[in-house]
Amino acid sequence: AIMILSMLPVFSVTGHAAAENGDTIIAFTSDVHNEPAGEAATRLGEWIDAVNQYVGGKIDFMTFCGDMGKSSTEEPRNVNDYWNWTQSAIDVADAKLSAENVAFTTGNHELDSNDGKYDPNTTYTTGTQSRFSVDKLVKETDLYDVYCMGCTSSSQSSGGYSSTQISKLTTYLNGVDTNSRKIYFIASHYPLHYF
Repeated sequence: AIMILSMLPVFSVTGHAAAENGDTIIAFTSDVHNEPAGEAATRLGEWIDAVNQYVGGKIDFMTFCGDMGKSSTEEPRNVNDYWNWTQSAIDVADAKLSAENVAFTTGNHELDSNDGKYDPNTTYTTGTQSRFSVDKLVKETDLYDVYCMGCTSSSQSSGGYSSTQISKLTTYLNGVDTNSRKIYFIASHYPLHYF
């Protein structure tokens, strides 16, 4: 069985685990919006700990679907601040879950010219931006796949997706085994952003 968790408030543990032995626990969230003092990163760490305790195990894989740092409208700063705040949230996720069990994809603020200025046409090999995947299969198991679609535009009216991305997603989906019991997840910033 697979248990999927979204970013919910930290729930109390009532002395029993929500998951049974052998369950696979995966989580998706969006809009962490970490800030200078790192309050969001701290809350993220507490939430991961609470989920792991609640399920009586550990989240097997977690995907962050964009907007990791605080936007320029919320906190005056320069673009380096955006990536520093993003990195501190990434550090918490890596420490709690390990880097190979975490994926990140872009939201509108990573791409916004006042925020992250992420260029989807650039291949980042170092730095915080290199942790983000766009139009890429990031996790493949016998039970499930996670494909990070991400945004390639900061435009909220278009949903941030291009026709090229839709074509890449279509190609990926046309190649999946429709006869298997595998679950295919498409990680994207929208519609999580609106919640």
